[in-house]
Amino acid sequence: MRKHCKKIISYILLITLVFTIIGDKNPVLADENIDEGKCGINTYYVLDSDGTLTISGKGKVTNNNWIDFKEQIKKVIIEEGVINIPNQAFYGCKNLNEVSMAYTVQEMGAYSFCECVALGEITIPKRIKVIEGNTFNGCTNLEKI
Repeated sequence: MRKHCKKIISYILLITLVFTIIGDKNPVLADENIDEGKCGINTYYVLDSDGTLTISGKGKVTNNNWIDFKEQIKKVIIEEGVINIPNQAFYGCKNLNEVSMAYTVQEMGAYSFCECVALGEITIPKRIKVIEGNTFNGCTNLEKI
């Protein structure tokens, strides 16, 4: 009987050890988001694990809460409904090499793409009314606007 109890306890301990090592944590999947949140009253951002930052919603972007992850940003998509890019929005995003802006964007703030050294070209929507100073300062590879 005593030997039988020791065997059962050993199995329980083994199972506990296995679950402790494995845990119930899910591995990070390629399509999970690194960060997301609000960037204005009705605007939102999502940074996925591929380095794509998508800004969506309606109206003005008032902050760049994603900037703590600037080294991971490779592509920016500004969706229809967003009307501006705020000052210093992507300042120092050295790996940013692709930008897609919806036609609804009308204003680009000062230093918004400053020091984006990997950016080679960008298409600016025809509805742009304001491009603040130094928007592309330090974009040493920018060849086509």
